[in-house]
Amino acid sequence: MRRAIVWLLPLVLGAKVLDLEVPYDPFAPAQKIIQKSRRAPLPSKPPAPKLHLLAIFGDKAYIDGRFYRVGDRVGGYRIVKIADDYVLLEKKGKMKILFLAKKRILRTGGR
Repeated sequence: MRRAIVWLLPLVLGAKVLDLEVPYDPFAPAQKIIQKSRRAPLPSKPPAPKLHLLAIFGDKAYIDGRFYRVGDRVGGYRIVKIADDYVLLEKKGKMKILFLAKKRILRTGGR
């Protein structure tokens, strides 16, 4: 802590010089920032991206703008099975199923 001397208009008013002890730390704002950063938890791994199954065409699945087949990798998962309305994925022994968001049946011909 340093001593600060406050001079209050000694020449103009003829007042005496006051010798006051004022607590001052020039690094105080930086210390507050450092303490806040130490308290903040470190961000964990970013969440896995959400996969969206948009369509299935025979043995191909259209996931997030690309076509995939059985055995391909998408978002860290390996495609195990492509069925009529879902895709089975596997990652480190854990299974995940992607379902079609909305069943889209295209009909041709009459009404």
